Amino acid sequence: MGVYFGVSSAKAIVIHSPWLITVLTPQREEPGVVDVLLRFGDGEELELRQAYTYEEQVGIVLRPEIGG
Repeated sequence: MGVYFGVSSAKAIVIHSPWLITVLTPQREEPGVVDVLLRFGDGEELELRQAYTYEEQVGIVLRPEIGG
C-alpha cells in the first residue's frame, strides 16, 4: 500500500484494520491543500481531492550551519 500527499509519499504506514490506517505525512515547505492518493497492492487507487491541508509551522528553525 502507498499513500501520497500531493506528489510526496507518506514516510510510514501502519495498517490497524481494513478500515483504519495511520501514516506519517511527508514534510512540505509551504502551507496549502493537497490531494491524497491511496494506492493498494492490487493496483486499485482511491484519490481524495483537496483532502489534506498543510498549515504554516510556527516556531524556530534550527540551522546548524548558521552561527557559532
